[in-house]
Amino acid sequence: MKFLTLSTFLLLLTFSFSPVWAAEDVVIVDMQRILNDAKAAKDVRKKIKKKRDNYQIEITKEEDSLRKLEQKLVEQRSLLTPEAFESKSKDFKEQLMEVQRGVQEKRSNLDAALNQAIDTIQEAVLEIITDLSKEQGFKMAVPSSQVLFANGSLDM
Repeated sequence: MKFLTLSTFLLLLTFSFSPVWAAEDVVIVDMQRILNDAKAAKDVRKKIKKKRDNYQIEITKEEDSLRKLEQKLVEQRSLLTPEAFESKSKDFKEQLMEVQRGVQEKRSNLDAALNQAIDTIQEAVLEIITDLSKEQGFKMAVPSSQVLFANGSLDM
């Protein structure tokens, strides 16, 4: 039984490494490098950073406003009736929650914009790779993140 299992494993191993295409039919694409170095990707990151910085300025102003409001509420605690303090405290908590929701929404919007831009860039890269495959005659392009070992000559 062990012999059968070992021989089956060796047989599968042999077939899994048998070349389907010649090496010149396959290229390796470093998508991470493309996304890091491409002008379009750099422009997107620059715009997202600018937007994030603007959001941070807005958030800082809102946080400062909430801190002042909280300080004022603490100072008024001894002057207000318990019911009035509870009402103002509830209003403060609602404002705080609203600011937190706004911050989360802005972050989510930035993440979605970045993901959409990256998807657009990847689609453009795929079109370019398709055109290059017609010009250069390769049959397969593999992302470098999925390659265990490759001769440097396969890099695109």
